Amino acid sequence: MKGPKTARPRATSSHTAEVGYKRPPVHTRFQRGQSGNPRGRPSGRKSFQTLLNELLAQKISIREGDKVRRVTRAEAIMIAMINQSIKGNPRAAKMVLEATSGSEAEEPLTVVIRKFSDVNSSSTQRWYGPSRDDG
Repeated sequence: MKGPKTARPRATSSHTAEVGYKRPPVHTRFQRGQSGNPRGRPSGRKSFQTLLNELLAQKISIREGDKVRRVTRAEAIMIAMINQSIKGNPRAAKMVLEATSGSEAEEPLTVVIRKFSDVNSSSTQRWYGPSRDDG
């Protein structure tokens, strides 16, 4: 049970200020008008996004059948993802479909998905009979 709330006495001078949780000693606190990072980020240091973009833009050699092609790493990743989705990897297929949504390639994908769902529903009807929604 807690006792009655009483106001804590406030320190009038900085020398008698309370030190504890979330109350560092006054002499170690940031001075007014002075940044906590006075020198800032060193010049020449690249951000994570810049480094990632540079690495994805580098060209590498890939082999497709008997031919060797030079493509960017980003393109190689996309080729690998598409190949994995063709082989039946559902995670890769989902990533490919999500990556293409909202682009100009959306129309053919929509047609393919619609055809697949039509085939899937007709085969479902063949095995299980018409659903309640079909009437």
